[in-house]
Amino acid sequence: MRMKKKALRKEFYMEVRRTWNRFLSLLLITALGVAFFSGIRAAQPDMELSADRYYQETQLMDISVQGTLGVTEEDVESIAALEGVRNAVPCYSMDMFGTVKDEQLNLEVMSIPEQLNLLTLQEGRMPEAEDECVVDYELVKEGSVAIGSKVVLRSADEALETEDILGIAEFTVTGAVTSPYYISLERGNTSIGNGTLNGFLAVPESAFVMDYYTEICVEIEKAASASGYSDAYEKLSDAVVERIEEIADGRCEIRYAEVQEEGRQEIADARQEIEDARQELADAEQELADGRAELADAKQELEDGKKELADGEAEFAEKEQEYLDARQQTADGWEQADRGRRDIISAERQLEGGWSQYEEGKKQIEEGYAALAPYEEQYAQLQEGEAQLQAGIGQLESGLAEIEAGLGQIETVLEQIEALEAMPEEQRPEGSEELIAQKEGLIAQKTGLEAKKAELEPQLTEAQTQLAACQQGIAQLAPVIESTKAELDAGAEQLAESKKQLDAAQAQIDEANGEISKAVEQLSEAEHELADAEVQLADGRAELEEARQEIADGEQEIADAEEELLEGRQEYEDGLAEYQDARAEFEQEIADAEAEIADAEAELNDLELPETYVLGRDTNVGYVCFENDSSIVDGIANIFPVFFFLVAALVCSTTMNRMVEEQRTQIGVLKALGYGKGVIMLKYLFYSGTGAILGSVIGFVGG
Repeated sequence: MRMKKKALRKEFYMEVRRTWNRFLSLLLITALGVAFFSGIRAAQPDMELSADRYYQETQLMDISVQGTLGVTEEDVESIAALEGVRNAVPCYSMDMFGTVKDEQLNLEVMSIPEQLNLLTLQEGRMPEAEDECVVDYELVKEGSVAIGSKVVLRSADEALETEDILGIAEFTVTGAVTSPYYISLERGNTSIGNGTLNGFLAVPESAFVMDYYTEICVEIEKAASASGYSDAYEKLSDAVVERIEEIADGRCEIRYAEVQEEGRQEIADARQEIEDARQELADAEQELADGRAELADAKQELEDGKKELADGEAEFAEKEQEYLDARQQTADGWEQADRGRRDIISAERQLEGGWSQYEEGKKQIEEGYAALAPYEEQYAQLQEGEAQLQAGIGQLESGLAEIEAGLGQIETVLEQIEALEAMPEEQRPEGSEELIAQKEGLIAQKTGLEAKKAELEPQLTEAQTQLAACQQGIAQLAPVIESTKAELDAGAEQLAESKKQLDAAQAQIDEANGEISKAVEQLSEAEHELADAEVQLADGRAELEEARQEIADGEQEIADAEEELLEGRQEYEDGLAEYQDARAEFEQEIADAEAEIADAEAELNDLELPETYVLGRDTNVGYVCFENDSSIVDGIANIFPVFFFLVAALVCSTTMNRMVEEQRTQIGVLKALGYGKGVIMLKYLFYSGTGAILGSVIGFVGG
């Protein structure tokens, strides 16, 4: 019996060596099925473990608390004091329009987190100045934003200006980052623009100027000990959410009261500003009234001084006017005489230039007529050639017409001859034989006429070509000759007119010379009369000196009065300008302030009790998408391996059935040697089982 078992074992080993390929195929198909099963079953837990590790490394928040009127430091302290809260961090975030190289993007602008939701730098560097920022790495990869480019942010909320949100509107991109808040390619929806968020942008917290935070990021105690997608984590999160919601209503009422109080205080401040402006306007009006009174007094003093000065000047002017008039008339006379001499000299020079221009123009006209003569001669030759060509063409056309007529007649006769030749001789009319006998002569005549025609047609074409060229030359020369001759004739007429003008100018110059000579004689006589007048005026100069001293004293008084008047006028003008500016500014400020107060009161009256939203990770698009993906992988792990195991089992069954069929003879030999059915079956079960077990171990390790 022991010999049989040993022989059977030896037979098994030999069977494996003989059918190694078959044994290996059983082992591999089993290993592949087990590897596929174990790999897919492990994918979903591995995904969740990887996600938890990433969330812990980047400190992804567990809960987000947001309010319709924002959140304050007191809200942060209240939440941080709750049981189960490990950390509560306030932050800023706002959906805004971002413009990069004329392209508008919908961006979530957030403050750079330092404790939760930590950013991971992918390219560039983190901001070092207040006007620097980092952007979503996906925006850099798709080419919408480049590191080093400028991003201009603009508020998308009509109720908020950009300067109410950020102290700086233009930022320089220094780096590209990823955020645990956005772990999927989807960036979610937004209420601005086309409704789709393009990405996020993070700026230093100091860039925000809002007096409230927009969000509180909460970290739960013991959250790191539970998987983010497990029931234990959901229980921890739900417990903290309930505690936050319990205090939310109370915090909302406090926040509502704070906003109401702030609004009332702002309205009171605005009313006080209006009262201050009114007081400033009243003060300005009083100063203006004082300035008007001072100016009126200065004007009266100035009028009195001017009257005294006018009396003194009138007395002095009466004594001096006769002398000044005489001297002025004489000076004017000599000046007119000198001007007349200069005008005559200038006119003579102009006249010389005019005669030079006249001679030059005359020379040019003569040269123009001389240059035109060859063109006129050529034009006459072309006209003569045109007439000759037209006559020759007429003769050629007449000759061709005669040839055509002769050819027509010959053709007619030849057709008659051919008709006669086609008739029987007995039917031909009398005289037809003579006509037929002329056929050869007619053909010769026809040939001669055709040759003559062929000779005349090229001559006609050549003559027509020459005629066209001749007519073209005439057409080109005619306007040139006519225009040139017209210009020359016009120039000749202008020269004649210029000569008349030059002659007239020469006559005027001669006449002016005579008038100047007469004027010089008259001025010499006036000079003698003026000398006598100066002797008479010398006696009155002593009296005038006394008058001038009186006038000098009056002028000093007037100067003092004018200085006082200027000072008063300047003060008045400054006060008037200040008053007008202040009044216009006051009216505008009052109108704006009253409108702002009305809007603020209406907004304060319409203000509703704020709401607080407590959001867990399950409201984050990327977080939920990742959970859905892992659930899909888990579903695949429950279905696909079953089909693969069925296929592997079918392959193994088919392989073993074929092996048994192929070894029926060997099975019969084993039975003949005394082996039972159970022992023989055990051999094949051991064969297939060994391959399956080894394949399962290899597949489990590899999967």
